Amino acid sequence: MDDAQREFYKKVAICYKKYYGSVVQHMKNIVFDDELSKEMAQECFLRIFSRSIEVDPDDLSTKNYIISIARNIGIDYIRRRRMETSLLKEKYYSEVPSVLNSKLSEPPEDAIFEDEITGIITSSVQKLNETKQFVFKEILVRGKGIANVSNRSSLSRYKIKKYRKEIVDRLREDLEEYRYKDKR
Repeated sequence: MDDAQREFYKKVAICYKKYYGSVVQHMKNIVFDDELSKEMAQECFLRIFSRSIEVDPDDLSTKNYIISIARNIGIDYIRRRRMETSLLKEKYYSEVPSVLNSKLSEPPEDAIFEDEITGIITSSVQKLNETKQFVFKEILVRGKGIANVSNRSSLSRYKIKKYRKEIVDRLREDLEEYRYKDKR
């Protein structure tokens, strides 16, 4: 490692120590999530480091430059989430009713009950926020794993497990009267 690289690493490290808190706070104002804000701040400094962008910790414009990189990361995230949400809604309304009908393990013999159960499930899912609807679609409808969904989204595995449990509990509660009881 030559002196120029050492100097670059030193400058990035100083900027990281100096501006990390400001970047995290700025990201919280964009995405409203503490953990995600920290991850995006890390991404900001990784971009500076990986692209070998020259930063001067003593220059007053450096903080503004770093914040602008962070803001762009936040805007990209929001755009990506909006696109995912619109695609999710589009696919949900076209896929869910038919998939749910085929996924019921023991559907009632009477078609009226099938439609009623599908309606209850659809209304329950529509009451969920967008993130939980995404988790519902990916895990319960498409059968994806928690790790797969976590990698495709900005959610941690813990949150996905938590959301899955909440969704399943809500569906069980809403469908309680239709659950099959073993009469042995």
